[in-house]
Amino acid sequence: MCEVFGYIFGSLRSSEKAVQSIQRTLKHQRSFNRNVAVLAIAMTAYMVTNEIDRKKQNKKIEELSNEIKELRRLEGE
Repeated sequence: MCEVFGYIFGSLRSSEKAVQSIQRTLKHQRSFNRNVAVLAIAMTAYMVTNEIDRKKQNKKIEELSNEIKELRRLEGE
């Protein structure tokens, strides 16, 4: 009877150690996933702001190009 209890509790102890190891691994994975998510959000925000700036620059270039064309046209008349 004592051997049976020893086997059961020994098996439970090894299972608890395995579960603790898995919990530790999941904790580190959660931290890594959070860092990756923050990096992804930061990169997305950078890409969006960069695209907005690019569109503003293209619009400004187009306006200046039209202004140059207008000035050339006025000089030619």
